[in-house]
Formats: sequence, structure tokens, C-alpha cells
Amino acid sequence: MDNQIVIHASDKQKRIALIENGELAQFFIESPENRRSVGDIYLAQVHKVMGGIRAAFIDISTPKDAFLHYSDLGEHLEEYLVMLNGRESVSKKASEQLREFRKKVSDNQLQGVSGREQSTLEQNHLGNLLQPGQKIMVQIVKEPIGSKGPRVSTDITLAGRFLVLIPFGDYVAVSKRIRSFKERRRLRSVIGNLLPAGFGVIVRTVAEGQDEKALIDDLKDLHNKWLNITELLKTSKPTTLLHRDLDMTESLMRDLFSKNYNRILVDEPGAYKMIRNYIGKIAPTMLKNVEQYKGREHIFDHMKISRDVDSIFSPRVKMPSG
Repeated sequence: MDNQIVIHASDKQKRIALIENGELAQFFIESPENRRSVGDIYLAQVHKVMGGIRAAFIDISTPKDAFLHYSDLGEHLEEYLVMLNGRESVSKKASEQLREFRKKVSDNQLQGVSGREQSTLEQNHLGNLLQPGQKIMVQIVKEPIGSKGPRVSTDITLAGRFLVLIPFGDYVAVSKRIRSFKERRRLRSVIGNLLPAGFGVIVRTVAEGQDEKALIDDLKDLHNKWLNITELLKTSKPTTLLHRDLDMTESLMRDLFSKNYNRILVDEPGAYKMIRNYIGKIAPTMLKNVEQYKGREHIFDHMKISRDVDSIFSPRVKMPSG
């Protein structure tokens, strides 16, 4: 399997090519003015609540308000609102209606109502908790496009290399792609024994076969990030950036450089040093797979992907049928 991450870096931007089985599979461009913001967490403020379109507009100090659809209201919205604003800031009536609805669902008293309809009804009840002026914690899930602001969610998660930490959760879920029952049980046991109270975890596919120390270190790192966020909340006001997720390069390293990709080739010395430092923290045994390209020809020419990269920006696309 010839899967590689090839990075051409300059002062203005980074161009990242993912090569799978010898062919260009994906291509990314990262620049200072086009910084990746997905995953960033803000202490924000509710600007408008628009029940008619089942959405709210959230002030995070971007040119356009962030868009929060009711389908992105996490099940722990009420806990966050109370934590940030106090119990009196949440409508008692809306809170009781949400609690009664959830009790009916758990008691199976909504026969004849489909699961999808139940989900929509619960989202509407959650939406009734929102009021203009409330402080709210949101996470960007989609970059702004054109005249539209970013899309955000109140379902806060912190992603690590092997785990995803879920504040206010109370479960350990294992990726369905891990098929071995024995391995799933092992992972649940390792994480479940160490998971702090009041947190949930999703075990990612790449955790399969990882030793206990790697999993514990990842969990500790994510928990420390959350503690840093809660510490910031004590003195922060809307609209404060509480947590900045990894940049595009680091994100790709975290998510892809494991069993799927066996080599990173980068041409710029500064980027090479940064990547080695990051890999040294998350996967020291894989440092040998990080290489600096020192040839004279362009790195994409050397890897024979220049034509494929150029075709991405061509107004004409060749289809297999002609």
C-alpha cells in the first residue's frame, strides 16, 4: 500500500496532497487568511431565536452571525445554559416540558410517533430553552461560505488521536468499524475504568490494537483541554475563543497518519520541524516515517502528481466516458 501525505509549504500557504495507492486522492490548501476554524469552541451570545425556521443566530464576533439549527442542539444544552447563566436564566416552563417529553419517550408513551418525529419534537423543546442575550458555548462545525456565517453546534466534543471526549456525557461508545468483540470489550474496559465522572467518550477506529498507555495519554490530554476551557470560562465574556482546534496540517496528522498513511514527505524545513515535533508528541514510534524532501525539482513533480494537481483548477474535467 503506497499511501503518503505530501506537503509543499511556503510563507504564503501550504498545499497538502493525499496520495492513495500511488494516485492523488485529496488536495488541501491552507493559508493564514483561510485558516481552518472547524472545531473551534467559543463562549458566544444568543442574538436571535427564530422558531419559525427552527434556528438561532449566535454572535461569535464574525462578520455574519453563526447559524445554530435546532438539529445541532446537543442533548446537554440545558446543562451548559445553567452552567453559564445560572438556573434562573432558563425558562422553568420550557425545562419542565422538555423533562416531561423525555419521560414519555423513556416510558414508551409515544407509540405511533416515528423516531424521526420524536427527534424533531425534542429539538423543538430544546430550542425553547434559548433566549436572546444568553451566554452559550458553541463549536464551529462548518466554515462560513459566501455571505453565510459559520454553522455551529452546542454538542461540544474534543477530538484526540484515538478518542473523542464528550463533556456531560455518561457512556463509552466504540466505533462500529472495530468488528472484534474481544477488542471492543477491551477498549470499553480500559476507558471505562479511567473515565472521569460526568464525561462520555467515543473510541475512534484508529484505537484498535493500541496499547493501554497510548489510550490513557490521549484521554488525559483531552481532559486537560477541557479543564483549561472551564478555567477560561471563569473570567471570559462573550465572544471569547475558548479552544482553537488543530490547524489543517496537524488535523490531518492526527486523523490520517496512522495505519492508513505510511509516510509524510515535506519540503520546507520549518514545516518539517513542526510536523516532527507534533508527531513526536502523539506517535513517537512513527517519527521515522516523516521525511524532508531536499531535491531540486518541485516536490509535486518529484512525486509525479503535478498534472493531477493542476487538473483540479482546470475549467475542464475529463470523465471516464470522454
